[in-house]
Amino acid sequence: LLPGDRFGESVSISDGLVAVGALGHDAAAEDAGAVYLFRYNGSSWEQEAKLLAPDAAAGDLFGISVAVDNDLLVVGASRDDSTGVDSGSLYAYRNDGTSWQFEQKLVADHGNQYDLLGTSVDVSGNVVIGGSFGDDSRGLNSGSATIWLFDGLEWVQDDVLFADDPGPDDHFGRTVAISDTLAVVGSHWKTVGTRFALGAAYVYSNVLTDWLFEHKLVASDREELDLFGEAVAVYGHTVLVGAIRTDLEGATDAGSANFYAIPRPFIPPEPVAVGESFHTGHESLRLDGVYPNPFRDRVSIELHLESPSALSVTVYNMAGQEVAVVTDTFLGSGPARLGWSPAPHLASGMYLVRVNTGSRVLTSKVALIR
Repeated sequence: LLPGDRFGESVSISDGLVAVGALGHDAAAEDAGAVYLFRYNGSSWEQEAKLLAPDAAAGDLFGISVAVDNDLLVVGASRDDSTGVDSGSLYAYRNDGTSWQFEQKLVADHGNQYDLLGTSVDVSGNVVIGGSFGDDSRGLNSGSATIWLFDGLEWVQDDVLFADDPGPDDHFGRTVAISDTLAVVGSHWKTVGTRFALGAAYVYSNVLTDWLFEHKLVASDREELDLFGEAVAVYGHTVLVGAIRTDLEGATDAGSANFYAIPRPFIPPEPVAVGESFHTGHESLRLDGVYPNPFRDRVSIELHLESPSALSVTVYNMAGQEVAVVTDTFLGSGPARLGWSPAPHLASGMYLVRVNTGSRVLTSKVALIR
């Protein structure tokens, strides 16, 4: 190590393996960066590998972020110029049992100059998330986070996350964390009105193959410049959010961390495709459509019963909470059209319409846009 290497700028650990970033390392070029891997041999930690980007260039800052999960390592290089000056990128490496092999370079499809993709990164299994807090898609430096999935052959971009309430200089994506079912994105400069840098963290659930916005987390005692969201972590359905400049009992910038228990997403019983028919004895239920989708003020639910039946139609949010009962009655045979107008307090997002006759349940997703 040499002066200016900044060894330890980023760290990650998984099952006896530690990754340490040194974004200022000059082996490939000035500030091109490097990552060191250490493994525990039962009594001590030994260096296993030193990695450089295969296309290293001066100022890339390879190693500004690292994330390791078993035999997979992902490294951020926020100043890489692949899709524009300082657009940023991620590098995936995999251990083949004997050594670490470069697997793929990840760049965002919507990448642009100064996005700074890779300032933050996390990995869980075959899912990778990278933050781009300089992304201007929703306003200057409003930020974004991109998710990739490994399909067995290559990494494929799966989704791009934006804040539900984006604003300029929010820095959404400054920090990220991901598990099998949840993604958490920090927005440490989130401003409300004239109150600067209160900060926030946004939670997304992986439900029915989509990443859906679920919760915006804020501190109950938040103040200006708390920088809530400067650090985020997730384990299962528990989220931890750091606020490095919280004032506590007269101690300026003492800092704090808040735990949140995130409700598990609602998975409806026997989910089925819209339009599929079912026959159980003398009863046949068909859900012909839920439209328009997406909708703003009112959505129509069209269904068909071939014989009279008790029927309930209920709407849930993606956390499994009931938000409306459209009907709970007895209907005769034939077609029926029902309508739902959401209450004014319901936020934009995905909802589940559940049609239940007691012996058969059909569901359909619908998007509300305010």
